[in-house]
Amino acid sequence: MSFDWEQSSKRIGIDDLTLLTKVSEGQIVENLKKRLQGSIIYTYIGFVLVAVNPYRLIKGMYGPEQIKKYRGKYSHELPPHVYSLADRMYRDLTSKRESQAVIITGESGAGKTETAKLIMQYISSVSGGGSSQIEHVKKVVLESNQVLESFGNATTLQNNNSSRFGKYMTIQFDEYGAPSGGRVRNYLLEKSRVVYQQQGERNFHIFYQLTMGASKEEKEYYGLDAPENFNYMNQGGKYVTDGMDEVEEYTKTKEAMISIGMTEEESTNLFRTVAIILHLGNIDFYEDEQGNAAITDESQVDWTASLIGVESQTLSYALTFRTIHTGGIGRQGEVINVNQDVNGAYFSRDALAKAIYTRSFDRLVQHVNRALGETNHELVLGILDIFGFEIFLNNGFEQFCINFVNEKLQQIFIELTLKLEQEEYVQEGIKWTPIKYFNNKIVCDLIEGRNPLGILTILNDVCLMPKSQIQSQDEKLLAKLDENLGNHEHYSRSFQDPMKFILKHYAGDVEYNSVGFTDKNIDTLFNDLILLCQGSSFDYLKSLFPEIIDANSKKRPTSTGTKVIKNASELVENLMKCIPHYIRCIRPNSTKKPLGFEDKLTSHQVRYLGLLENIRVRRAGFAFRQPFERFVHHYGVLCEKTWPRYNGSPKEGCKVLLDYIQLDPKEWQLGNSKVFIKHPESLFHVEELRERKYHDSARKIQKCYIHWKARKHYLELRQKASDLLVGKKQRRRLSVNRIFTGDNINYKSNAKIVDLLESGGHSTEEVLYTNKVYRVGYSRWRKKARREDRDIILTERGLYIFGKCPVKIRGEKKMVLKISREIPIATITGAHLSTLADNFVNLKITNYDLLIEDDKKTELITILNNKAEESNRQFNLNFTNTIQSKEKTGKFRTISFEADTNSSTILPNLKGSTKSLTVYVVPGLPADTRPSVITYKEREVRKVQKKPVIQQQQQQQTIRRNPPQVSSRGRGGRGGRGGRGGRGGFGRGGGGGRGKRQPPQPMGRGGRGGRGGRGGRGGRGRGIKPTKPQIREVENEEIHGGGLKLGGSGGGSSRGRGRRESPKIQPRGGGGGGGGWGQKQTTTTTRGGRGRREAPKIQPRGGRGTTSSRGGGGGWGQKQTTTTTRGGRGTTSSRGGGRGTSRGGGGGGGWGQKQTTTSSRGGWGSNNNNNTQVKRAPPKPKPKIQQPSVPTATVLFSFEASMNGEVSVQKGTTVEIVKKDESGWWTVKNHLGETGLAPYNYLKELN
Repeated sequence: MSFDWEQSSKRIGIDDLTLLTKVSEGQIVENLKKRLQGSIIYTYIGFVLVAVNPYRLIKGMYGPEQIKKYRGKYSHELPPHVYSLADRMYRDLTSKRESQAVIITGESGAGKTETAKLIMQYISSVSGGGSSQIEHVKKVVLESNQVLESFGNATTLQNNNSSRFGKYMTIQFDEYGAPSGGRVRNYLLEKSRVVYQQQGERNFHIFYQLTMGASKEEKEYYGLDAPENFNYMNQGGKYVTDGMDEVEEYTKTKEAMISIGMTEEESTNLFRTVAIILHLGNIDFYEDEQGNAAITDESQVDWTASLIGVESQTLSYALTFRTIHTGGIGRQGEVINVNQDVNGAYFSRDALAKAIYTRSFDRLVQHVNRALGETNHELVLGILDIFGFEIFLNNGFEQFCINFVNEKLQQIFIELTLKLEQEEYVQEGIKWTPIKYFNNKIVCDLIEGRNPLGILTILNDVCLMPKSQIQSQDEKLLAKLDENLGNHEHYSRSFQDPMKFILKHYAGDVEYNSVGFTDKNIDTLFNDLILLCQGSSFDYLKSLFPEIIDANSKKRPTSTGTKVIKNASELVENLMKCIPHYIRCIRPNSTKKPLGFEDKLTSHQVRYLGLLENIRVRRAGFAFRQPFERFVHHYGVLCEKTWPRYNGSPKEGCKVLLDYIQLDPKEWQLGNSKVFIKHPESLFHVEELRERKYHDSARKIQKCYIHWKARKHYLELRQKASDLLVGKKQRRRLSVNRIFTGDNINYKSNAKIVDLLESGGHSTEEVLYTNKVYRVGYSRWRKKARREDRDIILTERGLYIFGKCPVKIRGEKKMVLKISREIPIATITGAHLSTLADNFVNLKITNYDLLIEDDKKTELITILNNKAEESNRQFNLNFTNTIQSKEKTGKFRTISFEADTNSSTILPNLKGSTKSLTVYVVPGLPADTRPSVITYKEREVRKVQKKPVIQQQQQQQTIRRNPPQVSSRGRGGRGGRGGRGGRGGFGRGGGGGRGKRQPPQPMGRGGRGGRGGRGGRGGRGRGIKPTKPQIREVENEEIHGGGLKLGGSGGGSSRGRGRRESPKIQPRGGGGGGGGWGQKQTTTTTRGGRGRREAPKIQPRGGRGTTSSRGGGGGWGQKQTTTTTRGGRGTTSSRGGGRGTSRGGGGGGGWGQKQTTTSSRGGWGSNNNNNTQVKRAPPKPKPKIQQPSVPTATVLFSFEASMNGEVSVQKGTTVEIVKKDESGWWTVKNHLGETGLAPYNYLKELN
């Protein structure tokens, strides 16, 4: 089981040193020690990261998984890590649009280089990508490390991979947060290491990679041998470094050179210069009889000269002779060739080797910059990886320059984290207790100062003095230092060695040996050596020395000290342009022991890095500060009052914003020009609120865009489907406007289908379409055509048909779901369809046809046609009412389609045999029918105004469940098919006629029942009983309609006396009508007397009833054709039974004859009623709605303002319309009184 450092870090020590219960140097060291021994190397001091070098790779701490885990997370959410600091840098760079820089400081061997590489790895991983240029920049950023480390790093006593040069890499980013270019600046390459190394150290890595890793042919070409045979490699006595495979590293270096754009010729030239340096180092000298330098081995000169591209004598002369130009200004000088002594010859040899290597390294950096491609983007992320503070037994001019640069970096840290921070609290009027600290500006001025004079200024002055036989230049330097700096508190002379002096750095006292200071500061390269290289036939070497030699020029070259001051100032200036981040690296032991810890060494670094003072300032101060204007601009989106623009003062806006998000008042203070937030956790909370707000807004935008994109795709797909069928095939009403959903059976929820796809190796295929279809076969037993259910799945590769097949399981025959057919999509060449409104599709496959009935055939055909177009195949689509379908057996089956105008079924009727099949199809919509396009606004308005279907169904069920009690038997005649029933006179209304057969409609409705007479009961309508629910599609919703039966309305009731009727007519008293279906009635019914006979020629009518008697029934009238009478059996425009007289009930309605268009109804009853009837109270008048003086609108959807000039509106509120605009944005005034722009399609105008 691997070590889980993340879980361990939660249990070992404290993540943030500002949370220590007791702040002291000992407590800091103890916490770092405890965490290191638990393999936890990172600790915070607020935003500063402290990293302890473990001297081994901790498993599980780095890599893609950890990068993914830390991406987008705040530092308090996960354990301390360099990835967390890198994520904060990148997030601030992209969100705040401010350049960032990380300053990595610490002793040599503290792990600065590896930390810098981890930051570059993280930034390259999380930054935007996609284009080849962006990926190229990322690759160069990472691969350049290998090349620059090979030529610029070396093994020292403190570090196996110590940076012997300073590197400041800036990565440029575009407006989308993607790397667009970059640049590398190098500082102070330790060129003296080329010619000399201390015991136990090595030269630069590239020398060992070339001598150990090069191929046999390369070694022969360069004349290479083992490292111990070269003077420039054997001085330290160390050739192998633990953990380094020189052969592998050489291969990586060559691959990295290719990645940064170097050609094979350029790589070969670079390696050749390394070989030249190695051979130069093997040229030795001896003193001849005249005391001049002479070459010991001429054969070594021959090898070197051949690599340089000059004659052997030319090289020997340049090393052993020196050309001197005499004469003053304004007169011709004399040229003198002077023999050099042995020391002079060695000096020339080493100077040439150092010059070649330094200029080759600068050329290598140029290659990297050319590959990065610096752009004009000003947004940069800088990573400073520079040599750490060095204290050796013998510290020379190189250590002096290195430690000076580290002093300048420490000064930046002090200025920004300690000095300026405390000064800012005072200026801003923030309550603050001052913290004492050491300001190293006094040490920086001691080294670079001009007034009073600093060490480097004095050094330059001494180098200009003429040499003396009595006193060396280095001795003059010490004398001048004592004269000018003798009383300085940070300068003193060594009591052990007269040539040494001591400086009190921020990191401790360092003793410097002044021997060689003046020579190394002048850094002289004689003209003879420059001319030697310029005369070379090796073009690459020749290009490294482009100087123009002017023998009469008295201009002195720039000293090394001056260059150091200039480079340090430029570096500080570049860093100050960015928002700085700090990583303080600590070397825990001096022996490079894995997880080893030395208390004294660590305590010393904690002290000079100023960690104790940093903790105190962080505990007492504020973690974040920002000007009012920028704070409101950056976080104003969190509050409605500050977004998009706050009209008040910025300071007031900060207070409004912080109060709105309810941040604890103890956590923030408002200064004179800035807002201060105390703890990082509070800042993280505010930042998280902002990111969540932007995330939610982005989701809304994405949702709208996805909806628009999907709808656009749907409309295009539907239009394409329409183009395939328009004018060729009748359309079904349900099919024209149907949305293409793709997966119509939700196949993923069917475990059996998913298992079958996986077992068949089809689970990785993209599913384009699924549906439940019918396969049409023939039942020999029933001797008729039959439909068989099938599931089909169409993928990018094939069409798969799922059906139940008989399988024997343990001797028992069972039906099991299987893939009955697998049809490669490339073999589907076309399809045959009829011209009628059916769902049959005859797919043309290479060797046979497949006949299916698919209610979503349009979608299937469209997808198949699109896939054929993508594969540059022809998809033949034919329309005919007679199809010859080829069976798998090779036989043909004739499929005929005929229109059936009499059928009321949705599914076509089938009639057929094994050889033929006839499909009877109900007529559909015309073939030229196209889908209707509903705009987004219309669709949303319909959603709001549409009455829920379930509410309609509940109302209908309520009508049917509560029929009134009816006592009357007389009723009006039943209407004809589609007609209205007759109206009953004081009786029951006639039944509604049966509805006409219609083409499939959104809702089938039967004939309406006849209206009852006054007091009569309305007739019951007769609806069409559908064989299958009719469906109407309204924006993805279905309304199921059947035969809707609506009753007629009832009338009032009365009582009366009957009359005697004619003997030919069976007398029947009329009755008071019951309440109709529509209204609840309270009536009293009395029975009348006998009827009276009438003359035979007169159409009888119901007699008048007496008090409390039932009126006579209406007579059975004769069939009438034109005359309209009361009573008789009505025909067209006639009505049934007679009308009652005063206080009598009306006669029952006659039995109306079956009509075709008009309906008969019963007679009218009298208006005189004596029955008791409860009258309904009149409805209360509705209050008058006072019309607004200005137009208003209801908000249909909430809208959040995101730009200047817009206004937020809430769903359900009413807004005033100030101004309408054709652009679609109306000026409105919301319920809060705010005026601004809002989208018109979010509103519904009221007046």
